[in-house]
Amino acid sequence: MIDVIGLFIVLAFLIVYILIGFFTSKTAARSLRDYLIAGGGLRASIVGLAFASTYMSASSFMGSLGAAYSFGYALNSILDTGLPLIFLIFAMVLAPILRRSGVITVPGFFEQRYGLKMKVLTALITVVMMYVYAIAQIKAIGIAMEYLLGVSYMIGVLTALAIIIYIILGGMYATIWNNVIMTALMLIVGYLVSIIAISIAGPNNIVYSVIEKAPYYYSLSGKVGLSFIWTFGFTYLLGTMAMPHVLMTVFTTADESTARKAVVIGTIAIAALYTVLFIVPASVIALAVPTKGGDYILMDFISKRGFQPLPGLVVAGIIAAAMSSIAVQLMTAGSAVIYDLYLKFIRRGREIPEKQAIRLLKATMLVIGILALITAISPPALIVIIVGLAMGIAAVSFFVPLYGGVIWKSATESSALASSLSGFITFVLLHPQALGGITGLAVSPPFMATVYGVIVSAIFFVCFGLAKRVKK
Repeated sequence: MIDVIGLFIVLAFLIVYILIGFFTSKTAARSLRDYLIAGGGLRASIVGLAFASTYMSASSFMGSLGAAYSFGYALNSILDTGLPLIFLIFAMVLAPILRRSGVITVPGFFEQRYGLKMKVLTALITVVMMYVYAIAQIKAIGIAMEYLLGVSYMIGVLTALAIIIYIILGGMYATIWNNVIMTALMLIVGYLVSIIAISIAGPNNIVYSVIEKAPYYYSLSGKVGLSFIWTFGFTYLLGTMAMPHVLMTVFTTADESTARKAVVIGTIAIAALYTVLFIVPASVIALAVPTKGGDYILMDFISKRGFQPLPGLVVAGIIAAAMSSIAVQLMTAGSAVIYDLYLKFIRRGREIPEKQAIRLLKATMLVIGILALITAISPPALIVIIVGLAMGIAAVSFFVPLYGGVIWKSATESSALASSLSGFITFVLLHPQALGGITGLAVSPPFMATVYGVIVSAIFFVCFGLAKRVKK
């Protein structure tokens, strides 16, 4: 049965997002810089809230809850404690350097530090990574609308077209302002659902009843063992520190100080949501709510224990979480293809009218978005596993050359290329959801592929860097 009230709530939010895209379209079309980084002069408070929603994808609302229910809260606790730390490092070390560089894309930063070849490689990997990440977000939208509002999964997936429309219209201006609204909506929905969960289950049951019924939930090793837990945390934390669409948000700030403040504000908003995420899966266990498990935990709780307007609000929150990430992901992938590969590499800097470049960028984002949408019709694995695949690619490909290049001034382009390529190839060959199943080299747990990839990446980075110094 279709939830008319819920559909009306979701439709209202989608209309607002598209209208923002429409009203910012003229400003975004003034230049490629305006379209890609909103002119690069935004305040810390605005960018900080947008930064938070860029990271808090659908994996926060659905993937992490499903993972906690399936594997134990230890997975989430790593993010609760680790994310503030890694974002603090990012704010103090990398964010000011990115803003000071004067570039407007992550591959552009790699070119400035290492050279053109590194730019091309990072642009290609970025497109693959953003495509994989977007699939998980679109899947979340489809599941939420199907399960809570009664529409088909296909219609839910097609809702992602609204995201593509407002991004194409307003570029990064629309993305930033919509993401500010989405951060507020995600926090409201997250705390509202958590308060309802506590009021129904009771604080004591969330702790003692869960310990009795599911001892693994609060255990340090969870249901899957310590190796799965720590490799998961390793993948997500290092991947986050090197994820291009998260890094790209920094380019929209006015200066280095603003970039640092924006990351701190975003970190506070992220921590505020992650603090209460354990409550819903714990309530499902305590109340023995019938559930399909996995990514359906939140929907099962709302549909069986919520009140009438809540499904629509929750779906709006999930869509906001997904849309905020997809928007910057498509911007990042599109800029990698058109700005970094086509304009700067294939055309070797030969200029074309900026309006033509923006049209090409829009067309590219449309193609990438539709491809991700088609793949999301039959997506593999849990949302948290799909996101983990993208996080792993970021960690093994970008983390070492990105932060190593900042720390080690003698690092060369050859060391960066060897590091990025060796890490990526190692990860793809070993990860079960990549080529691991085909090659017979699949590792267990799957996130161990990230650990091996980062180790190999670091070895190649150091060895090639030292070899170049010896040669000189």
